[in-house]
Amino acid sequence: MKKTLLALAALSAYAGIAQADESASALSGSSVTLYGVFDASIHYISDVQVAQDKGENGRRGKPLYGMSGAGLQQTRFGLQVVEKLNNNMAALAVLEGGVNFNNGRSGQGGTLFGRKAYGGLTGDFGTLTLGRQGDTLGDFVGSLQASNRWGSQTAHPGNVDEGVQLNNSIKFASPDFNGFSFGGQYSFGNVVGKISEKQAWTVGAGYKYGPLALGVGYLKAHHPNLSIYGNNTDDKSQNHVGFAGLTGEQENTIFSGYASARWLEIVGAGFNVTAGPVLFGATYANTRFRHLNDPDSGELNLTNPRGFKGSVTFNTGEASIDYQLTPALTAGVSYSFTQSSNITKTKGARYHQGNLGLKYGLSKRTKVYLVGSYQKASGTDSTALASRASIAGLTPSNSPKQTAVRLGINHNF
Repeated sequence: MKKTLLALAALSAYAGIAQADESASALSGSSVTLYGVFDASIHYISDVQVAQDKGENGRRGKPLYGMSGAGLQQTRFGLQVVEKLNNNMAALAVLEGGVNFNNGRSGQGGTLFGRKAYGGLTGDFGTLTLGRQGDTLGDFVGSLQASNRWGSQTAHPGNVDEGVQLNNSIKFASPDFNGFSFGGQYSFGNVVGKISEKQAWTVGAGYKYGPLALGVGYLKAHHPNLSIYGNNTDDKSQNHVGFAGLTGEQENTIFSGYASARWLEIVGAGFNVTAGPVLFGATYANTRFRHLNDPDSGELNLTNPRGFKGSVTFNTGEASIDYQLTPALTAGVSYSFTQSSNITKTKGARYHQGNLGLKYGLSKRTKVYLVGSYQKASGTDSTALASRASIAGLTPSNSPKQTAVRLGINHNF
């Protein structure tokens, strides 16, 4: 009897929602779309840092066999509302949250709608939105990287040049002008009496014509340890060593030691070109952590334990090729190289990473995939220790080398 009552209640609620939505659509031309991605995989990681061995570089860690999400894409769900207005305009709102497939928790540090939470207007003039949303650099350059097609495992070490989510932001995206488009975004710091504190801004432009896609972008953030990375982590202390340096349960040593930077600057460019069944791609990015040892970045004994001063630069280049073997089967290969500059008598680090992948479409919305990555590190990392491999999205290695393989399924709805 209890189950019957629950079923009737659920059916009644659904009927009410459907009727309300139908009435709203008839009156104002509005629409509500529920969408998402389910992505789950089993993985093998050759060398994983264990807690008691942390910092003992050269001592081999343990292999890990397990299950995870975020193979080709992060598991997510979203809600989009669009209302048609006069003069070819529309009001829109988007709420999108990432989901950790392993335990059901929200992604982006446990934030319910951590991927997107914005609203605004769109029309012939372009699109103007306000809220939490991806940065313009990622729109124009990140979209050309291999990780956009093959998942976070193939991203560059530490995601040091990747796009980010910006809180309190106002964003403009232009319409298409014969293949050319541009955009910009400003994120307010919301600090009383200090308009520049924790602010960030980004601009970008792109061009698409036939098989060619080009993109350039720039991002600048004040006190990135708080303005960017502090908005994408479980740690809310505002003093953690490098918020974006968190990978799995461990500290990412690629740039966590530079958390005391006053400014973060990223400039990037890239292209994709398609020739028959083959897609060629290449990107380049220059990332700078400027004016280290700034006390306003957090407690210096945490954000700058090595006492670094000055600035440090990362240069990252990537080349990739995808080949459409059959209408359903795609193969891909990519290579990236990341190098950081020397700082305060400390030699910089170098990271080589190669990736191989296969995707097979079971339908237009469902595919299975196999992705393998290998990374080799050398030099000295941001903690002034010998560099350790750290494939993006995975727990770092305890040695200079790491291999990861994923076998999974991806479904878009």
